[in-house]
Amino acid sequence: MNQSMYLTGRLLNLESVAMGFRAGLSLADLTEAINLSSGRSRISEVLLPDLFRDDRIKERSLTSAMDDLNRIISLGMTLGVPMPLASHTRSLLAMSANIVGPNADLNDMHTVIGSMAGISLDKPLAEFNPVARTEASDTDLSRTASAPVIGYVGLGAMGAALARQALSVARELHVYDVSQDRVNELVTMGAVAAPDVLTLAQKCDLIILCVPTSGDVEKILFGEQGMSDGLKAGTIVIDQTTGSPFETQMMAERLREQGVELIDAPVTGGPRGAAEGTLVTLCGGQPEAYALVSPILERMGGKISYFGASGAGQAAKLVKNALGASNRIVVYEALALASKVGLKLDLLDRLIERSSGWTAAFRRVIGAIRTGKPTADVKLSWYVKDLVLVSQMAAALRVPMSIANLVRSRVEVAQSALDGDVNVDALAALFEIPLTYSEEKNEAI
Repeated sequence: MNQSMYLTGRLLNLESVAMGFRAGLSLADLTEAINLSSGRSRISEVLLPDLFRDDRIKERSLTSAMDDLNRIISLGMTLGVPMPLASHTRSLLAMSANIVGPNADLNDMHTVIGSMAGISLDKPLAEFNPVARTEASDTDLSRTASAPVIGYVGLGAMGAALARQALSVARELHVYDVSQDRVNELVTMGAVAAPDVLTLAQKCDLIILCVPTSGDVEKILFGEQGMSDGLKAGTIVIDQTTGSPFETQMMAERLREQGVELIDAPVTGGPRGAAEGTLVTLCGGQPEAYALVSPILERMGGKISYFGASGAGQAAKLVKNALGASNRIVVYEALALASKVGLKLDLLDRLIERSSGWTAAFRRVIGAIRTGKPTADVKLSWYVKDLVLVSQMAAALRVPMSIANLVRSRVEVAQSALDGDVNVDALAALFEIPLTYSEEKNEAI
């Protein structure tokens, strides 16, 4: 079971990094963002930082790795537990062994996965990262007498948490949402209610958006009675939506024609991270605009990473989300077999915690089984949306992302069988994994 999670996770990480490379992202920044998020794993902690080392240790052969997968897949067939991710990983290993030759080992997967993506995973990234990094400006607008008037649009769970943080850095905070109740809550804290987004745009120096999709962002900016007509030259728009890097690039170009800059800055860490100041904000956009707003974003809660031109922050978020979502499904698949075998949860937990197959997803899922509490406040439909964006990004960059696409298909089937509004933990039921556990009885999973 550990080997199944490890081998699938290893190829998944390589595929995701390959897509990041094609998008022009830095390995160091990408690895840091992954390890500060739900995409973290023993692989991202150990393998990715050593990706370009010339003295990588000799790894086990691909034949030996396939033997492990053959055993778990055979056991799954015997017990009536489908193992599509393990089976797909075995196919990738078999194909690679046939390409490289009889002496192929796991290190050769760097070359094969990179080749499939049209890049090299065996040399430093400089040539794939054309946008120079920039240090933040010494000017922190939020700490000056002329602190910006900030507008915040989109007061859902995440947006409302971030808007509350914005209150501490703005001279004035104007807010807008389709829900008047959400607006009223921020008004009681000191915000000013905006009657519409056009009026908000006319009054604010810095505007932040946090809405469901890039399509919603485009409508707010350029739709009828949208912000575009009210934006002043010199205004900076920060988009904290998890959206499409390509749509973000196009919107940035349209705004730049008006003298307005767009910074894409999706966040990871959820409402709790915003409240505790532990968010990770993944930024893309013009270096000069980023330098102006990064101190404000930092004071709104957590670590800020700059990845490059417009859309780069969105691309980094999608790479991270691909790993987080896929790791969860890898865990569910393995636990489905563990449940049929009757493995003791405590023993399994202790084993995986110190093994190569460990992921943050495993820790969250095991915690949910122990306590009955949800792993995260995330709707299943949001998972589908993000995995569709990952698939679209991979297609545009001509990167296979075959494991993440298989995960997307399984999650789309789940949404059809369930309801998009259910919490993502409902996926466990489709794998026949129990969501409750008795410590006293030391039950099997």
